[in-house]
Amino acid sequence: MTRAMSLCLLLCLLHGGCVQLATDRIVIDDLLHRPDARHGTLGPTGKRLFTERLDPGLGFRGQFSYIHYAKIADPIMFQPLDWAISSSNHNVFKHDKPFVSATDRVDWFPSHLVTHSRFGRFAVTERKFITDDDTLVELVTVTNDSKVSAECLLQVSSGFARERGSDNTLTGAADFRGVRGHAVLVAPRFTLAGNGPSLWRCVGIWPGQSVSFRIVMSFQEDAATAVKTAREWAVRSDPLGHQRAVYQKWFDDNCPRFECDDPYITKLYWYRWFVARHCLSRACTGNLPYPYFFEGTHQPHFPRLISFSSPHIIAETRWLRDPQYAFGQVSNHCLNPDDTSGFFISARINEKGGDYNNWIVSAAWEAFKVHPDRQWLQSVIEPMSEDVRGTLRQFDRDGDFLPTPRKHGTTGMEYQPSFFYFNENYDDSKPDAPLERGDYAAYLYGNASALAEAWRFLGNSARAAEFEQLAGKIQAACLEKLWDPTDRFCYAVREADGAVARVREIVGFYPFMSRLVPDEPEYVASLAYLVDPAEFWTAYPPATVTQKCPAYTPHVATWPAAGGKTHGCMWNGPAWPHATSVILDVLATALREYNQPYIKSEHFWHMLDRYTHLQYENGDLTRPLVTEYYDGQSGTPDPTGCPDYFHSTYCDLVIRHAVGLQPSNSDRVVIDPIPGPLKWFSLRRLRYRGHELDIVYSSADAGPERGLTVWVDGRRVAHRPGTLGRVEFVFPAGDDW
Repeated sequence: MTRAMSLCLLLCLLHGGCVQLATDRIVIDDLLHRPDARHGTLGPTGKRLFTERLDPGLGFRGQFSYIHYAKIADPIMFQPLDWAISSSNHNVFKHDKPFVSATDRVDWFPSHLVTHSRFGRFAVTERKFITDDDTLVELVTVTNDSKVSAECLLQVSSGFARERGSDNTLTGAADFRGVRGHAVLVAPRFTLAGNGPSLWRCVGIWPGQSVSFRIVMSFQEDAATAVKTAREWAVRSDPLGHQRAVYQKWFDDNCPRFECDDPYITKLYWYRWFVARHCLSRACTGNLPYPYFFEGTHQPHFPRLISFSSPHIIAETRWLRDPQYAFGQVSNHCLNPDDTSGFFISARINEKGGDYNNWIVSAAWEAFKVHPDRQWLQSVIEPMSEDVRGTLRQFDRDGDFLPTPRKHGTTGMEYQPSFFYFNENYDDSKPDAPLERGDYAAYLYGNASALAEAWRFLGNSARAAEFEQLAGKIQAACLEKLWDPTDRFCYAVREADGAVARVREIVGFYPFMSRLVPDEPEYVASLAYLVDPAEFWTAYPPATVTQKCPAYTPHVATWPAAGGKTHGCMWNGPAWPHATSVILDVLATALREYNQPYIKSEHFWHMLDRYTHLQYENGDLTRPLVTEYYDGQSGTPDPTGCPDYFHSTYCDLVIRHAVGLQPSNSDRVVIDPIPGPLKWFSLRRLRYRGHELDIVYSSADAGPERGLTVWVDGRRVAHRPGTLGRVEFVFPAGDDW
């Protein structure tokens, strides 16, 4: 009996029959299909080609991008024109009058889009997608569902390929940040029309009959490859089946298979892997030779390597079975430091710039624990060390080991009220104050601590001591300057004179994420504020500033204090997935590593539940969608936000806290789930330190064999009967395995 079959049978028994049997394969198109246009988004992306905005209409209308944000308008426009010749009435062809159209139905799938439209007497079905090799493919079926035969003139044109090519093609080219992109449009059995840049075809369709054809446009770095690729897709057998298979294969090959009895958690887990695939860029050129992930595919700012979102992206994608994705994010940053000081910044293929506070180094070390590749670590350790040193050189102007961001915007958390605390009534129309804050201290402490561990692992005790001492100095400075012993909270202070900005903000809890805060009663007392309904514990916790602050509001793009200046990103109260995922880590850390009475497992699960439901439109299980930020009271998303926004974690939280795998740089494996409402869960095909892990839990209500069971490489190695709790074991070595 194969390992897969035996595991399936065991799971079937654990779950009390096959009704709740975890499936061997999640079909991403089936799971995430939704019957609407999904706000003008298109699911599939190529290595370089992606959709910024998909507009209604036949063809690929809207705005598309290549490598980074680019204004490629309406790359394929398809239009049936009313020739209107029937068997009983020969009308004159009116070539300048397109049919009046109406869209009857749209079905969105991660790998493709299906639209059903009506044009006069014709019903038109389109299946459209972007392939992995940067090709737009449109499969069209035109049906005459009238009672008379009819002829229709079909016209194809392009807003980008506006030149007449050879062999009935349309071509176009442009420079995309120094890379020449060539596009070739092919539509078999269409011919060039007149002298203009369009293709035409006349079809006669009997009543109840259909005609099918395809329109293809390939974007490539050289014209010959564009022609070759377009023609291959123009004749490929079952192109949609091929597209779906290739798209699905990425999930099959890379994603650990998780399911549980909460359908919202299960679906969101898989949706968030879709977000990762959707934001994946493999341009692999210029400054960015490795695969990496955009923060988002919409709006000019997001489709690039961004230093503030990268730690979340690294944390999430380290769980993909192929380490090239998380490692690529890190390696690209290592190739693009600030030219003067060496700290990590954001980048595009032909330029770099834009600094944000970040914990990339710490995230990289955590990724290494999952995929321990010594050669890769050696390739990035020096640039990561320079990132920490350079941060202090550039931003620690007073030499106290607490860096000060250039302005409130470079924290990535714009309009935090502390920056305007020293203005009368938090007037945000006046300049923000340079501040030393808990978030920057937490990030830098975590980065320095990670480097100490990494250098020690590589056998360099001198470098390990350097960063261990640095981490100690950062911790001491934070506790001395930012910690208020009376209020028992970590406040921001003005760099110039140490004046305290006495407003409690969510970043005051960030030092717990990097274990900067000592496990002592004085310090853990601050956690009481986090779960206080009068402070941070809102309808969708946490608020990003205490509700007691005059500048607080749960609403997006609103500033109730003086000034009233607003911006697309405002961290004065609304719910941000970035902050929520960080604070879920803080709650889990407090539960596992701190002796404190304030945080209970119920707090973690309540926040995870609210965070999960926040990412469903109107709480609808069929409509998962994560955006930038939300109204903290109603859960309504910012209407102008970027959909499928990759600036937070979710799968990582499920794996480490719901399932409980605690990564470490050793062969000792710790599974320590936070007890909660789940009756059963199954995490399979998790690649961890060169081994295959399967972790399954079943409660008394979910099957006859109650408890937590772990398999490694197909062998059962641990079982905890009864209630959910901690399991530990060591990977056997050599002949013991």
